[in-house]
Amino acid sequence: MIDLASITEPSTLSSIYWILIIFSICLLIALTLVLVWLGIPPGTFLIFISFLIVGLLTSFNRISISFLIIIFILFLIIELIEFLLSGIVSKKFGGNTKSSIASILGGIAGGLILGFFIPIIGGIIGVFAGSFGATYFTAKKTGMNHDEAMNASYGSMIGNMMSKWIKTIVIIFVGLFLFYKYWDWSL
Repeated sequence: MIDLASITEPSTLSSIYWILIIFSICLLIALTLVLVWLGIPPGTFLIFISFLIVGLLTSFNRISISFLIIIFILFLIIELIEFLLSGIVSKKFGGNTKSSIASILGGIAGGLILGFFIPIIGGIIGVFAGSFGATYFTAKKTGMNHDEAMNASYGSMIGNMMSKWIKTIVIIFVGLFLFYKYWDWSL
């Protein structure tokens, strides 16, 4: 049995344990990317939890607590950007506050509903369709004509796509850092 409290360096574990840890990190990053495109918000915090777990396993020898705080703040900012960008771009394209809020909620609902019936692909389509549809119907309900509602809906879809790509890029870079940080280069 391995005493997890005594582990401070990867060399104290056999190579197979570190290969399993790296494999787990890769799976976690892949899962996080799927969750991002499905519109399920806490995806980035799975990576934070993996940082925390590996930090605990190594007695914070390779990751400092201040680094964990920085990553946590970065992920909070990324989550905020994801929620707000769709609404902000929708407003730039002529939408109003109600349609911007509907864009955010419609994206989450669409991703969950279509993702339930058609896993992964349905969720991705659902995020954009839900965002587009919710923005369109809310804009129409608040008195916009068809062209104005369509512009606001296109704006929400563009903002949603932008936020997903920003979040994906950040997750990939953080994942690469995590991989680099924990790979036992002596293997």
